[in-house]
Amino acid sequence: MPKIMPVMIEVGLASRYFQGESEVHDDKTGGDDVSEVFQIRSFQPGDKIQNIHWKLSAKEEELMVRENSQPMGCPVVILLDISGGQKETEKQRNHFFEMVISISFGLVEKQCPHYIAWYDEKEHDLIRVRVDKEEKVYYFILLLYGAVQSREKMDIALLYQEKYRGETAVTKIEMNLAGKLIVAGTEIEDFAKAEIRV
Repeated sequence: MPKIMPVMIEVGLASRYFQGESEVHDDKTGGDDVSEVFQIRSFQPGDKIQNIHWKLSAKEEELMVRENSQPMGCPVVILLDISGGQKETEKQRNHFFEMVISISFGLVEKQCPHYIAWYDEKEHDLIRVRVDKEEKVYYFILLLYGAVQSREKMDIALLYQEKYRGETAVTKIEMNLAGKLIVAGTEIEDFAKAEIRV
């Protein structure tokens, strides 16, 4: 298991209140996504008429309304370049895994869900994992350790953009096996002293 280093991560308002598309919905608060129902409750003054659940209201003999759910989008995307053409040393490879897991853990601690994506030659596809809790960090690391490195150089950002067209994110973080770290287009020189703003 890679060593987890403390990372200074600042989650901005755009990331904190990000409402992008997602298949995962908040189970604690309602929202505006009509595709998923958060709860059904008694009608209260101010509720919209179009939210009334007419069949259930007839059965219960009182007005019942659907409260819509809130999608939990991922404001941060971490793109990992493990493709060929990189002659990394074991020290660089270990540093890469330490960077990845440290940033992911830092985001989880700040309650900032994020995607981590890389190209796996064995699958001939881009692999993406949603990370929103500690268990998912261990899960993606297990998958990443088992990933087969492509011999040819891959443009991970382009592959991601093609596969997930129309998806938005607040911050994109890019890393490669040589230890290069780019956050929102800016290269971070010293990871140990980095303050990452998302």
